[in-house]
Amino acid sequence: GAHPDFSDLGQNQTINHHCTNVFIDIKGSTKLINKYSLPQIRLIKDSLLTLAINVANQFGGHVHRLQGDGIFLQFVKKNKTPNHSVINALNMTSLLTHFVATELSDLMRNNEISPIKIRTGIDFGYKEDVLWSHYGLPDCSELTTTSLHTDLAAKLQAMAGNNSILIGDNVIRILDLREEYIKQFVDKTGKVIKHYEVNSTLVYPFF
Repeated sequence: GAHPDFSDLGQNQTINHHCTNVFIDIKGSTKLINKYSLPQIRLIKDSLLTLAINVANQFGGHVHRLQGDGIFLQFVKKNKTPNHSVINALNMTSLLTHFVATELSDLMRNNEISPIKIRTGIDFGYKEDVLWSHYGLPDCSELTTTSLHTDLAAKLQAMAGNNSILIGDNVIRILDLREEYIKQFVDKTGKVIKHYEVNSTLVYPFF
């Protein structure tokens, strides 16, 4: 739903404000139908989404939208600096990714369920590049952001590998991340893409 810090924005009003966008998706969830019943699939998806919501809440993330087997989060506070929102997003997604790849995978194997994997995309938009507004009609609308960096979070998620996080160049620049925290993303042809993959075990010093 609507982010509480911007919920007083009128239907035809707009405001520019920075935002860190996070999109998390379950890898290969459409193939679950070949292995499990509908109630089982529902339980698997809901368990992951519920876990993501709980972890996001602990780091000040706002659940903007549940999209099928994915979740879109906004990390932003009007009274906090952009760095604060970016760091919280990195910490939240690193913790979630680590848990899914280790403890949750072991738990699922012990219950004879193939471990699920997640993919995450994160991008940050500066104030001048993010427009908050309502879309739709007064009785059927959504308060959301218009920004290239909103769209890029979903694009990065689609490019990410199993249990990995891809972040945009703005995240690198605003935190001035050193090389030991990241590695360049290389596509299948060997071309370096201007997005970066976070090593989740190295992001923990941000706590």
